Amino acid sequence: MMERVEALRSASEALGRNPADLQARSTGREAAHKLSGSLGVFGLPQGTELAAELERILKPGTPLNSQMAAAISRLIEELQAVIESK
Repeated sequence: MMERVEALRSASEALGRNPADLQARSTGREAAHKLSGSLGVFGLPQGTELAAELERILKPGTPLNSQMAAAISRLIEELQAVIESK
């Protein structure tokens, strides 16, 4: 699971440098989608909610600005904390 969190973090960093990076957005959304499904199976519903929110933000067409970038970073940190608490 942590490798998917790292994929999210890398995507977030790439989007911070270039908000139009469609590959980073796609990679991040895919990692969030996989985490959303698997965290529920492992009894981490809060992690599922955080990952689903990341997936929603990273959907194509959702505008990314500095506030959204900050939200992505915060959600990734919260997600990591939930996973590490298990």
